[in-house]
Parts: sequence; structure tokens; C-alpha cells
Amino acid sequence: MKSHDAKAVVEQLLAAYPGTATREQTASIYTKYLSSLDKEATDRVVENLIASSIELPTIAEIRAAVVNAELQLPTPLEAWRAASTKGSDLHSLVRDVCDLFGGTYNIRSAEQPTIMRAQFLKAYTERRDEVLRDASVARLRWAA
Repeated sequence: MKSHDAKAVVEQLLAAYPGTATREQTASIYTKYLSSLDKEATDRVVENLIASSIELPTIAEIRAAVVNAELQLPTPLEAWRAASTKGSDLHSLVRDVCDLFGGTYNIRSAEQPTIMRAQFLKAYTERRDEVLRDASVARLRWAA
């Protein structure tokens, strides 16, 4: 998005959270780090965050939500459902995590399914967060 679009988003955010103490550089830093994002996706995410967040969202929260909307990664529970259901279509990220556990057969036939579920959800969440972080940073570097 263009710098003036990012500036408008930041003004909207700051107006929506009037009780948030800001520094002199807050608006310019937000503008700098949000300007590499898609305008329409950012507008949708900011609307949702304003409607649901009690405090001013951080730059990282906004960037992660925009990147997540663009990548459409399965949530951890969606990933578990796919991994534990025979014949499910697996997203590549879900498949990668399944491979860490020896494949979907090992996941579905685990002797202690509750422990397998907890381990899978933890591993998938960590891997998903890593992918989101990497994609966010990549977009930032690409825009620079």
C-alpha cells in the first residue's frame, strides 16, 4: 500500500484507541512497517482488530493477521482434524508436521491419542507461527 494509505490506517488506529499513550514516533513507525502490506487486506484486518481488541494492536499483530489472511493457513484445530482423519486433503504445512511424527498413520494409530494430539498441536502451532513470521519479514524486506 502507498505511504498515505498506511498513514490513514494508522490515524484510524490511533483514533480508535484514544487512551493509548503514544510517543512522537509512534505514527511514523506504524506507517513505515504497515506500508509494505496489501491495502485491502490491511483494511479488513484493522477493522476486525478495532472491533475486537481492547488495546492498540502491535505492528506485529497487524502484520501477522494480514499475512495469515493472505496465506490462509489452517488453524491448529483444522490441521489436527485433517491429520487425524483418514483420507483428508492435507495442506503442505500440515503434511510437513505429520512427517515429523512419521506420517498420518502413526498419528491416527497412536497408543495415547491425547498425548499425540497435544504434541501435534504444539508442533503445528510452532511451525505455523514460524511460517507467518518468515512471510511477514519477507514482505517487509521485499518492500524495502
